[in-house]
Amino acid sequence: MGLEMTDGTRQLCDFDPELYWNAGPARIPSAHEAALGYCRELGVTLEVLVNTNRSALIHNPQANGGRPIEMREAHNDVRGEIAELLGKALNRGALDEELTADDKERMVAFLRTYGDLSPDLQFKGTTRSGYRTLPGPGDLSGIRRDPVPLHTLLDIDMWAAVLFEEGFDFQATMFQPVGGMDRIPMAFAKKLGHAVRLMSEVTAIRRKNGGVSGLASAMPSRPPTAS
Repeated sequence: MGLEMTDGTRQLCDFDPELYWNAGPARIPSAHEAALGYCRELGVTLEVLVNTNRSALIHNPQANGGRPIEMREAHNDVRGEIAELLGKALNRGALDEELTADDKERMVAFLRTYGDLSPDLQFKGTTRSGYRTLPGPGDLSGIRRDPVPLHTLLDIDMWAAVLFEEGFDFQATMFQPVGGMDRIPMAFAKKLGHAVRLMSEVTAIRRKNGGVSGLASAMPSRPPTAS
Protein backbone atom coordinates (compact mmCIF):
# COMPACT_ATOMS: atom_id res chain seq x y z
CA MET A 1 0.00 0.00 0.00
CA GLY A 2 1.35 3.39 -0.96
CA LEU A 3 0.44 6.77 0.51
CA GLU A 4 1.23 10.08 -1.14
CA MET A 5 1.88 12.87 1.40
CA THR A 6 1.06 16.53 0.77
CA ASP A 7 4.75 17.43 0.97
CA GLY A 8 5.51 15.15 -1.96
CA THR A 9 6.98 12.24 0.00
CA ARG A 10 5.62 8.73 -0.40
CA GLN A 11 5.24 6.02 2.20
CA LEU A 12 5.07 2.38 1.16
CA CYS A 13 3.86 -0.45 3.36
CA ASP A 14 4.08 -4.09 2.28
CA PHE A 15 2.30 -6.90 4.11
CA ASP A 16 3.17 -10.57 4.41
CA PRO A 17 0.61 -13.00 2.98
CA GLU A 18 -2.70 -13.09 4.90
CA LEU A 19 -1.82 -9.96 6.89
CA TYR A 20 -3.76 -6.75 6.34
CA TRP A 21 -4.28 -3.25 7.61
CA ASN A 22 -7.76 -2.44 8.89
CA ALA A 23 -8.28 1.14 7.81
CA GLY A 24 -11.32 1.51 10.06
CA PRO A 25 -13.79 1.97 11.51
CA ALA A 26 -11.97 -0.88 13.17
CA ARG A 27 -14.69 -2.70 15.09
CA ILE A 28 -18.27 -3.94 15.00
CA PRO A 29 -19.95 -4.23 18.42
CA SER A 30 -22.00 -7.36 19.07
CA ALA A 31 -25.06 -5.12 19.55
CA HIS A 32 -24.87 -3.71 15.99
CA GLU A 33 -27.38 -6.21 14.67
CA ALA A 34 -27.94 -4.47 11.33
CA ALA A 35 -24.23 -4.50 10.39
CA LEU A 36 -23.85 -8.10 11.57
CA GLY A 37 -26.98 -9.06 9.64
CA TYR A 38 -25.58 -7.57 6.43
CA CYS A 39 -22.34 -9.49 6.98
CA ARG A 40 -24.30 -12.73 7.28
CA GLU A 41 -26.41 -11.96 4.22
CA LEU A 42 -23.47 -10.86 2.08
CA GLY A 43 -21.13 -13.65 3.20
CA VAL A 44 -18.57 -11.37 4.89
CA THR A 45 -16.46 -13.53 7.22
CA LEU A 46 -15.94 -12.03 10.68
CA GLU A 47 -13.35 -12.62 13.37
CA VAL A 48 -13.14 -11.57 17.00
CA LEU A 49 -11.37 -8.25 17.62
CA VAL A 50 -9.64 -7.95 20.99
CA ASN A 51 -10.59 -4.41 21.97
CA THR A 52 -8.96 -4.28 25.39
CA ASN A 53 -5.54 -5.15 26.73
CA ARG A 54 -4.87 -5.57 30.44
CA SER A 55 -1.14 -5.39 29.67
CA ALA A 56 -1.49 -1.89 28.17
CA LEU A 57 0.18 0.91 30.09
CA ILE A 58 -1.49 3.99 31.58
CA HIS A 59 0.95 6.86 31.81
CA ASN A 60 0.70 10.31 33.33
CA PRO A 61 4.18 11.91 33.37
CA GLN A 62 3.07 14.19 36.21
CA ALA A 63 2.05 11.35 38.55
CA ASN A 64 3.57 8.25 40.16
CA GLY A 65 7.07 9.60 39.62
CA GLY A 66 6.48 9.43 35.87
CA ARG A 67 6.20 5.64 36.00
CA PRO A 68 3.35 3.99 34.07
CA ILE A 69 1.14 1.27 35.51
CA GLU A 70 -0.50 -1.62 33.72
CA MET A 71 -4.21 -1.57 32.99
CA ARG A 72 -4.68 -4.70 35.14
CA GLU A 73 -3.22 -2.83 38.12
CA ALA A 74 -5.51 0.14 37.59
CA HIS A 75 -8.65 -1.99 37.31
CA ASN A 76 -8.00 -4.34 40.19
CA ASP A 77 -6.21 -2.07 42.66
CA VAL A 78 -8.96 0.56 42.32
CA ARG A 79 -11.54 -2.16 42.89
CA GLY A 80 -9.70 -3.42 45.96
CA GLU A 81 -9.18 0.04 47.46
CA ILE A 82 -12.83 1.03 46.97
CA ALA A 83 -14.01 -2.30 48.39
CA GLU A 84 -11.89 -1.72 51.49
CA LEU A 85 -13.31 1.79 51.94
CA LEU A 86 -16.85 0.48 51.67
CA GLY A 87 -16.02 -2.29 54.14
CA LYS A 88 -14.78 0.29 56.64
CA ALA A 89 -17.99 2.27 56.20
CA LEU A 90 -20.05 -0.87 56.87
CA ASN A 91 -18.05 -1.73 59.98
CA ARG A 92 -18.57 1.77 61.38
CA GLY A 93 -22.32 1.57 60.85
CA ALA A 94 -22.29 4.36 58.28
CA LEU A 95 -24.73 2.49 56.04
CA ASP A 96 -27.03 1.01 58.67
CA GLU A 97 -29.92 3.19 57.52
CA GLU A 98 -29.54 2.01 53.92
CA LEU A 99 -29.00 -1.73 54.56
CA THR A 100 -30.76 -4.34 56.63
CA ALA A 101 -28.63 -6.60 58.82
CA ASP A 102 -29.03 -9.39 56.24
CA ASP A 103 -28.10 -7.08 53.35
CA LYS A 104 -25.07 -5.87 55.29
CA GLU A 105 -23.86 -9.42 55.83
CA ARG A 106 -24.28 -10.23 52.16
CA MET A 107 -22.51 -7.01 51.16
CA VAL A 108 -19.51 -7.87 53.31
CA ALA A 109 -19.28 -11.31 51.66
CA PHE A 110 -19.53 -9.66 48.24
CA LEU A 111 -16.78 -7.13 49.00
CA ARG A 112 -14.37 -9.86 50.07
CA THR A 113 -14.74 -11.48 46.64
CA TYR A 114 -15.16 -8.32 44.56
CA GLY A 115 -12.08 -6.59 45.95
CA ASP A 116 -10.11 -9.72 46.89
CA LEU A 117 -10.01 -8.50 50.48
CA SER A 118 -8.57 -10.24 53.51
CA PRO A 119 -11.01 -11.70 56.10
CA ASP A 120 -10.81 -8.41 58.05
CA LEU A 121 -11.77 -6.47 54.87
CA GLN A 122 -8.34 -5.04 54.10
CA PHE A 123 -6.91 -4.81 50.61
CA LYS A 124 -3.34 -6.08 50.72
CA GLY A 125 -2.90 -6.64 47.02
CA THR A 126 -4.15 -9.25 44.55
CA THR A 127 -2.70 -11.54 41.92
CA ARG A 128 -5.36 -10.08 39.61
CA SER A 129 -3.05 -7.06 39.33
CA GLY A 130 -0.07 -9.13 38.21
CA TYR A 131 3.20 -10.35 39.67
CA ARG A 132 6.61 -8.98 40.53
CA THR A 133 7.91 -12.52 39.96
CA LEU A 134 5.82 -14.77 37.73
CA PRO A 135 4.73 -18.21 38.93
CA GLY A 136 6.85 -21.11 37.74
CA PRO A 137 7.03 -24.90 38.03
CA GLY A 138 6.81 -26.81 41.29
CA ASP A 139 6.52 -24.67 44.40
CA LEU A 140 7.33 -21.40 42.60
CA SER A 141 4.00 -19.72 43.25
CA GLY A 142 5.15 -16.24 42.23
CA ILE A 143 5.28 -12.97 44.12
CA ARG A 144 2.36 -10.63 43.58
CA ARG A 145 2.78 -6.92 43.12
CA ASP A 146 2.34 -4.48 45.95
CA PRO A 147 -0.91 -2.54 45.51
CA VAL A 148 -0.72 0.93 44.00
CA PRO A 149 -1.84 3.39 46.72
CA LEU A 150 -5.27 4.90 46.22
CA HIS A 151 -3.80 8.43 46.31
CA THR A 152 -1.54 7.52 43.38
CA LEU A 153 -4.41 5.93 41.46
CA LEU A 154 -6.47 9.09 41.91
CA ASP A 155 -3.54 11.32 40.94
CA ILE A 156 -2.90 9.49 37.68
CA ASP A 157 -6.31 10.66 36.39
CA MET A 158 -6.83 7.52 34.37
CA TRP A 159 -10.58 7.04 34.49
CA ALA A 160 -11.23 7.56 30.79
CA ALA A 161 -8.76 4.78 29.96
CA VAL A 162 -10.05 2.42 32.66
CA LEU A 163 -13.69 2.87 31.69
CA PHE A 164 -13.14 2.87 27.91
CA GLU A 165 -14.47 -0.64 27.36
CA GLU A 166 -17.55 -0.01 29.52
CA GLY A 167 -19.12 2.17 26.83
CA PHE A 168 -21.98 0.35 25.12
CA ASP A 169 -20.31 0.39 21.70
CA PHE A 170 -16.98 -0.87 23.08
CA GLN A 171 -18.03 -3.84 25.18
CA ALA A 172 -16.83 -7.32 24.30
CA THR A 173 -17.43 -9.19 22.13
CA MET A 174 -16.22 -7.04 19.21
CA PHE A 175 -15.82 -8.19 15.61
CA GLN A 176 -14.03 -7.18 12.43
CA PRO A 177 -14.23 -8.49 8.86
CA VAL A 178 -11.42 -10.84 7.92
CA GLY A 179 -9.24 -8.86 5.52
CA GLY A 180 -10.30 -5.41 6.71
CA MET A 181 -13.43 -3.30 7.08
CA ASP A 182 -13.55 -2.57 3.35
CA ARG A 183 -14.75 -6.15 2.81
CA ILE A 184 -18.25 -4.90 3.70
CA PRO A 185 -18.57 -2.23 0.95
CA MET A 186 -16.89 -4.61 -1.47
CA ALA A 187 -19.56 -7.22 -0.69
CA PHE A 188 -22.29 -4.60 -1.18
CA ALA A 189 -20.80 -3.65 -4.55
CA LYS A 190 -20.74 -7.29 -5.65
CA LYS A 191 -24.36 -7.79 -4.60
CA LEU A 192 -25.69 -4.56 -6.13
CA GLY A 193 -23.79 -4.91 -9.39
CA HIS A 194 -24.54 -2.19 -11.95
CA ALA A 195 -26.25 0.03 -9.34
CA VAL A 196 -22.80 0.94 -7.98
CA ARG A 197 -20.87 3.72 -9.72
CA LEU A 198 -17.19 3.91 -8.88
CA MET A 199 -15.04 7.06 -8.98
CA SER A 200 -18.11 9.25 -8.50
CA GLU A 201 -18.91 11.96 -5.95
CA VAL A 202 -22.40 11.95 -4.40
CA THR A 203 -23.85 15.44 -4.86
CA ALA A 204 -27.41 14.88 -3.61
CA ILE A 205 -29.66 12.33 -1.88
CA ARG A 206 -33.44 12.85 -2.18
CA ARG A 207 -36.26 11.03 -0.45
CA LYS A 208 -39.14 9.65 -2.47
CA ASN A 209 -42.35 7.91 -1.47
CA GLY A 210 -40.91 4.58 -2.53
CA GLY A 211 -37.34 5.10 -1.37
CA VAL A 212 -34.50 7.43 -2.24
CA SER A 213 -32.66 8.66 -5.29
CA GLY A 214 -29.20 10.09 -5.58
CA LEU A 215 -27.16 12.24 -7.93
CA ALA A 216 -23.47 11.70 -8.56
CA SER A 217 -20.81 13.29 -10.70
CA ALA A 218 -17.69 11.64 -12.03
CA MET A 219 -14.52 12.50 -10.15
CA PRO A 220 -11.38 13.48 -12.04
CA SER A 221 -9.05 10.55 -12.54
CA ARG A 222 -5.75 10.51 -10.71
CA PRO A 223 -2.88 8.02 -10.55
CA PRO A 224 -3.33 5.17 -8.11
CA THR A 225 -1.45 5.30 -4.81
CA ALA A 226 -1.71 1.64 -3.85
CA SER A 227 0.46 -1.19 -5.05
